[in-house]
Amino acid sequence: MPLFFNGSIGKIEIVLQTFFVFCSFCFAASSIYCLNDIRDVENDRKHKTKCKRPIASGAISVKNAVIIMIVLLFLSIFTLFFSKNAVKCAVIILIYYIMNVLYCFGLKNIAILDVILLSFGYVLRLIGGSFAGNIPLSEWIVIMTFLLSMFLALAKRKDDVLIMQKTGIPPRKNTARYSLDFINQILTLTTAITIFCYIMYTVQNEVIERFNTKYLYATSLFVFAGFMRYLQLSFIDQKGGDPVKLAVHDKIIRLILLFWFLSFAAIIYFPRIFH
Repeated sequence: MPLFFNGSIGKIEIVLQTFFVFCSFCFAASSIYCLNDIRDVENDRKHKTKCKRPIASGAISVKNAVIIMIVLLFLSIFTLFFSKNAVKCAVIILIYYIMNVLYCFGLKNIAILDVILLSFGYVLRLIGGSFAGNIPLSEWIVIMTFLLSMFLALAKRKDDVLIMQKTGIPPRKNTARYSLDFINQILTLTTAITIFCYIMYTVQNEVIERFNTKYLYATSLFVFAGFMRYLQLSFIDQKGGDPVKLAVHDKIIRLILLFWFLSFAAIIYFPRIFH
């Protein structure tokens, strides 16, 4: 994200440095996912979709999963040696890893705190990308990343509540501390704040000067449309348990994301058109 919004995608050296940190983060996150699936293996087997995960389904034994987890952690550390800002990035990844270990060993059972920690994990990814390419972050992109991550995390919790209502069995220990009304209200509130922050970002003098155009606010249309479509699928069609899959399979969301990306990319990389 920092690469894209800073207009640095064409700068090979910065892209390469960011790529190493990206890989390191991927290995660290994958290691955590192994730990999480090891800890949650029994609960996952009761879930309608999580039961298909490698450990829950028996495709990979717990012993082998532990080995994979350790190997991935070492790969994360090794990959960082290729980064020029290895120390800064290592600190961010270490904070991410420790936070998620604590999450796996109990913090995820505390309602609200669980989605806050998940959202903060994506903020740490953003900061890692900033350090990797020496790209400063605006406060708006940090806030929007946190809010968008919160929105997606809450959407997953909503799916858990729907499963609990159908089966009578809570997929997570903290699912009983959520309700559809509660989650829907927070989703609506988060949507409003995120859209507001995005609009404020596009009309900031600093941002207008950086991109040399005052038309960045026009991309807000696609952000608004994307949220409205997702809320429609979530509230009316009772979909939205996996936001990534929904974005991939829903044609309207795909088109909205494509138009947002193309409009923003045109403004950043072809500034003369919008000067």
